[in-house]
Amino acid sequence: MKKFSELEYRRPDLDTVKSKFKSLLEQFDGAKNFTTQEDALKEINALRAEFSTAASIA
Repeated sequence: MKKFSELEYRRPDLDTVKSKFKSLLEQFDGAKNFTTQEDALKEINALRAEFSTAASIA
């Protein structure tokens, strides 16, 4: 495990995060089966985790 001082902070581009989140929600809503919804949800959760990590470091 890294020390806090070793963590790299990259400021997220909020416009990019919003756009990607919106796109992933549209993919989720438009999915025709569970597998496609599950894939979109995994990507949504990864995006949220990445943003949350950056917020915690900041």
